[in-house]
Amino acid sequence: MGKLVESLRAGERFQTLLGVTGSGKTFTMAHVVQTLQRPTLVISPNKTLAAQLVSEFRDFFPDNAVEYFVSYYDYFQPEAYVPAVDLYIEKDASVNEEIDRLRHRATQALLTRRDVLIVASVSCIYGLGSPEDYREHVLVLRKGENWPRRELVRQLVRLRVRAERPGAQERTLRGARLHGGPPGGERGGPSPLLRGTPFPRSAPWPPGAERRGHPWRRWPSSRPATSSRTRAGGSMRSKRSRGT
Repeated sequence: MGKLVESLRAGERFQTLLGVTGSGKTFTMAHVVQTLQRPTLVISPNKTLAAQLVSEFRDFFPDNAVEYFVSYYDYFQPEAYVPAVDLYIEKDASVNEEIDRLRHRATQALLTRRDVLIVASVSCIYGLGSPEDYREHVLVLRKGENWPRRELVRQLVRLRVRAERPGAQERTLRGARLHGGPPGGERGGPSPLLRGTPFPRSAPWPPGAERRGHPWRRWPSSRPATSSRTRAGGSMRSKRSRGT
């Protein structure tokens, strides 16, 4: 572990850690992350292994943002043309809304905190656009702020939020109430938007909210490896020091 950290601090960009299954590679990387205190990207060869790594890193760091970023397509058919039969096949795709939510949550964490570890598939090499453009299309709502209804609705319209409609999910207006939340969070409940009343005391609507985070710390560092599971959560502060 010490040699890995020393080489990284010396500016070495590429290193290889070899080990058989169960030798503690994931634990070693968790120690490196904790020592360097840097936002981290872990690239996995497939979705299944990525999900496994997310679970393990969340055990190591339950107080930090350990997020999952993979392709949100359940099915994807690219457009094609078959000259022999003069057949054009239209592009078709099916998007998994839960995975899409997790992708938004990962992007949101990157823009609002420093204690972030993203476990991703090759999907992460494709750009989502510039952070500046992303920030221009968000609305920041902080605890205790008082928003005039007309101004808040104007901002929501700017973000292309529509009034209530069948199948509405993320953010909708229903009369004098706003139902919504960040795209990476759980589905929002009703929030009163009556004139002269402060916006409800809910969590900030990131990205763009105050930057926050915890130091990366495994807990406790002297504890032997164990296969027991602990809760998942958001300093990377480990509940288990276990190998893979």
